[in-house]
Amino acid sequence: ERAMSILVGDNDYHQISPFAILHLVASTPDFLPLWPKNSDYEIIQATIHTRSRELLTETQESEEERIKGVLVLQSWIEELNLEEIEDKWSVQPGDLRSRVELAEWILYAVRRILIEDEDFKLMNKEAHNILIRSIDEIHKRVKYGCKSDLLGLVSLRGIGRSRAREMVNVLGIMNIKDVILLTDNDKYKLSDMRGWSEKLVDNIILSANQLLNKNN
Repeated sequence: ERAMSILVGDNDYHQISPFAILHLVASTPDFLPLWPKNSDYEIIQATIHTRSRELLTETQESEEERIKGVLVLQSWIEELNLEEIEDKWSVQPGDLRSRVELAEWILYAVRRILIEDEDFKLMNKEAHNILIRSIDEIHKRVKYGCKSDLLGLVSLRGIGRSRAREMVNVLGIMNIKDVILLTDNDKYKLSDMRGWSEKLVDNIILSANQLLNKNN
């Protein structure tokens, strides 16, 4: 309800940020908190101070644990690798994976609630659609652990966030249409990189064609 009010301009907030949506996820009873270590408290308190206006829920007891969960998820969707997240937050890969899976499930549930709630639709149709798209984007970013610009690539079979980032950085590829239009020289550049092969590139192009046909 608060998110809808923000989007229709009924309060002082101006946007729905990924941070706010992730905090909403971390505020549910289903999300497992992450306990801060002593060195985390400074950045957590700074985050609470600077970003409190973005929050969609009231602050609660043990807010530090929720904020740490948000910051870890944010690190994940900003493409920090497992080693970087472990070094920065002292969160083991298994603990990260469990929180990612929980967040993914909760975001799916949030999206279903939004879609099926008639009161939200009647409140403002345009705002309702914007909020659904915002939730959908964060859901995908949590699922794949990537920034928004990779969402057009990570859904392809055989492409994770690392390979997708290489495709963007090396060839400027942004979506499946770009993949389909790869030249022979582009294919050679990709297949020649570490962790790639001609067969992998061919399979990715096949997957792109299949996905494009399905979408059409």
